[in-house]
Amino acid sequence: METLLKDLRYGYRTLLRNPGFTLVAVLSLALGIGANTAIFSFLNTILLRQLPVKDPQNLVLFGEGRSRGSSSVGSGEMFSWRACNDFRAANRVFEDVIAVDTTTNRVYPDFGGAREGITATLVSGNFFHALGIKPEAGQIFDTGVDHAASPVAVLSDAFWARRFHRNREVVGHTFRLSNHDYTIIGVAARGFFGTRVGEVPDMWVPLTMQSDFANADFVQLDDPKSNFLNLIGRLKPGVTLERAEANVNVVYRQFLAGYVADLPGPRQQVVINHAKIKITPADKGLSSIRRKYQTSLIVLMAVVGLVLAIACANVANLLVALSAKRQREMAVRIAMGAARSRIARQLLTEGVVLAAAAGLLGVALASLAGRVLVSLISTGPQELPLGFELDLRVLAFTIGVSLLTGILFSLAPALRAGRVDLNTSLKEGKASMASPRKVTFGNAIVVGQVALSLILLVAAGLLLRSFQNLVATSTGFDRDNVLLFKIDSESSGYKQEARLGDLYSRIEDRVSHTPGAASAAVALYSFHEGGWNETFTVPGLDLPDKDRDVSLNFVTPGYFRTFHIAVLAGRTFNTHDTANSPLSVVIGERFARKIFGGLDVVGKTFLMAPLTAKDVPFRVIGVVRDFKTESVRDDERNFAVLSLAQCPVYAGNVAVRVSGNPGTLAAEVRSALHNIEPNLPIRWTTTLAEEVSDSLVSERALAELCGFFSALALMLSAIGLYGTISFTVARRTSEIGIRMALGAERTGVLAMVLKDAMVLVAIGVGIGLPLSFAAGRALQSQLYQLGPFDAFTAAIATVALTLVAALAGYLPARRAARVDPMIALRYE
Repeated sequence: METLLKDLRYGYRTLLRNPGFTLVAVLSLALGIGANTAIFSFLNTILLRQLPVKDPQNLVLFGEGRSRGSSSVGSGEMFSWRACNDFRAANRVFEDVIAVDTTTNRVYPDFGGAREGITATLVSGNFFHALGIKPEAGQIFDTGVDHAASPVAVLSDAFWARRFHRNREVVGHTFRLSNHDYTIIGVAARGFFGTRVGEVPDMWVPLTMQSDFANADFVQLDDPKSNFLNLIGRLKPGVTLERAEANVNVVYRQFLAGYVADLPGPRQQVVINHAKIKITPADKGLSSIRRKYQTSLIVLMAVVGLVLAIACANVANLLVALSAKRQREMAVRIAMGAARSRIARQLLTEGVVLAAAAGLLGVALASLAGRVLVSLISTGPQELPLGFELDLRVLAFTIGVSLLTGILFSLAPALRAGRVDLNTSLKEGKASMASPRKVTFGNAIVVGQVALSLILLVAAGLLLRSFQNLVATSTGFDRDNVLLFKIDSESSGYKQEARLGDLYSRIEDRVSHTPGAASAAVALYSFHEGGWNETFTVPGLDLPDKDRDVSLNFVTPGYFRTFHIAVLAGRTFNTHDTANSPLSVVIGERFARKIFGGLDVVGKTFLMAPLTAKDVPFRVIGVVRDFKTESVRDDERNFAVLSLAQCPVYAGNVAVRVSGNPGTLAAEVRSALHNIEPNLPIRWTTTLAEEVSDSLVSERALAELCGFFSALALMLSAIGLYGTISFTVARRTSEIGIRMALGAERTGVLAMVLKDAMVLVAIGVGIGLPLSFAAGRALQSQLYQLGPFDAFTAAIATVALTLVAALAGYLPARRAARVDPMIALRYE
């Protein structure tokens, strides 16, 4: 230990004596370590971290958690409240089963002043006890709330801190929501966010209060076909996933027959035969952002790993140069009796000290980078509840990376120090001569840096071009000059009936006549907001199951005019399409050709049940050009548009095509909406163009971050090349002086040194190009309308790398060309 402390003190003093080297080395490493720590922190939060609950490894999910909202019976993804209770009673593999609403409800309670929008999640009474969550204040509810309406609420710690400043006196207070006065009985434990990563509800409410929340018209707690819940089970000791899945499916088929008893016989059998539940681990919780960003985070982790490798190579080169300057010092110590292993250990210790300093700075940089990353991937009015958290896993990762890099980049100098030639090193001047043709460690490092930089540049170029392709792809509607007002019609007090349709008609009429508005419409969905899928049948046609799904939107008549969607046949909705007229539908071109064989479909009908228990006929009144609803990458799907006047549902968008000043118009539209219905909350205002752009947030963030990290890698490689050539020039000072004394031109010396640099670059490019093709293949799933190898991207990346490398090599070459022969020869 005493020797180690001496090595640490000596290493610290050595680094202080070389401030330029220390600054460059620490900054290079800190950038690499900080980038790795930041990306790993998010990867840990989204992909690796377990839920902050009791024994999370024993939690399993019924299904895979891919769906939200509500679904048909037998889907194996979402379940009814009746199914939850049946599983609890009949299973043999779970200690308990909890139910959680798949949606997070936005509500507007009155806490004794103006109503404010917060989020609430409906859960079963055993939710907190089954997860082992203790109250931070007050108490939590239990299974007693499952047997009768219980207007109580448990606040999240985050909301308690934000809204009530952790005031414990809030426990016991009441607030008004819908038709009930709710009592705040407690606050959940600090750090507990529920079962969905990336979402923190403001409060939890018993499922028995479901009628006070959205979808009350679609979901009935006593209806076994009202599937809107995720079920999470806690396995008994020793029970495997396979055994749990087998037991669950046996039990499910037993009571599923009773759920579908009112369906026609053939349909019953189809549902029962196809019903299967997959049991999956739930220790890491559910997450929609996990599926969205999983691949991107893995790609970024690989990218920042390469950046760190380049940074390590840079520092290794710098340490080689520093050890060469200290060669005489090492020789003297060895001559005085120091063991070569002792010298090597000293250099390793110095490398670890350097890496430790870089690690500390890297953590600070990672915190800043984390906030930038959250901002990049957040959409809507609020940032995602994700942040840089230095938990034990991230801390261990950072320490491990720092130690590993410290050992790796100091290993080569340590080994070289052990091979010091005492006779040569103790003589003045001889070490300054070097063979220009000798392949040195520094040259090999530079070649590797160039190859890695080219891989990153090509990968970033592919992702940037792919993103440009996505941005340029037509969505089928005009996204420009359209304001979107996100409304909460569920909280307006209206039921899904004729009065709600009349409200939408009045909104469209009033807003479309606002000065500066060209047209207006109300729609359930605008873009990238989810979907409403229904199955349909066409009388006289036997369609395969894969062709019987249709994606629905519900709109007012001005929708097609506001979105500039072309009409190909028939007409769109008008004021004659009312609740008392035959149900009408407008379909897409693909739907018309695929199902009916062409555009001559006006007057034809098909059957579906979007708002009713039984199928009803919808008459086709028009065909419009296909447009995308879910994403720019939208696959081919059938879509149909229904009238909000005929099928009133809770719409979420008021769209206004602007012909004047958008800023002025936004204020006027808000005022108009408030005058029409004061109880209609407006969540936020955006534009259709921004909404389309937000749908590409993952691709944009990946392209921007890869572009940034590839530029960082290029800069580090340039520094590495500059350092290597400078070191070589310094060692060849005598040789250069002799050449110039014998008549060599300065331009010849410049060309000689620059040639050495460009040879290294050429070798690196030769190695990097085939590897970049392999990287492109690995990125193929992230690319859009682009192959794994794009000649244009590879050419641009190669040219950019060559130019930067030429500049990095030119600077020391120019210095070499300015060497004074008389001064240089004095080294001899």
